Amino acid sequence: MRKRTVKPIRVPHGVVNAQTALKLPKGIHVHESGSLYICYKNEHGRIIRENTHQTNVNAAEPMLAQVRTDVAMKRRFTRSASKC
Repeated sequence: MRKRTVKPIRVPHGVVNAQTALKLPKGIHVHESGSLYICYKNEHGRIIRENTHQTNVNAAEPMLAQVRTDVAMKRRFTRSASKC
């Protein structure tokens, strides 16, 4: 499998927003602190956002892939879903 890399985009003068500086993969977002969040849907279809405590996109991509695999194989459950 070919490894994906993040390509920087040309940013207009005066723009300092981190999200406009990089084209991020679907499901990965930058917090204002600089850390990356992964977003996915849980087993009930609700959107979950988790902090990866990473600033490198190439480190966050495998985390997102693992979470999506866990949800698809029903190995990852949210706390609210386990309560009866």
